[in-house]
Amino acid sequence: CINDFINNLVQFSVHEYVELVEVRALIEPFMAFRAATNATDDELRGIGRVFEDLSRVIARDEVSLELECAFHMEIAKASHNSILANTITAILPGLIKLIDDLDMVKDGRHLKSHT
Repeated sequence: CINDFINNLVQFSVHEYVELVEVRALIEPFMAFRAATNATDDELRGIGRVFEDLSRVIARDEVSLELECAFHMEIAKASHNSILANTITAILPGLIKLIDDLDMVKDGRHLKSHT
């Protein structure tokens, strides 16, 4: 997932990270609602598979930004709202890169975001 975005990656500043998080916080609850309402059985299984993979990684106290990205993209696709999906597609690479650059996965932060 991340590799798909590298060529189109927009460089965000630390200041913009806060703004990205704000936008994500506004979009994701509605996107999850839409996915819960509109997802097909196959899409729900896909979300579940990625979530299980992500849960196993986190249980080992490891981080997979690739799986984090894949999880959010599966939900975006299942929302059946192309604007939401495109918006998440646009902001996720910047968030993932900043999370990695700022080493925001240290000290168990990834565990907190998963619960």
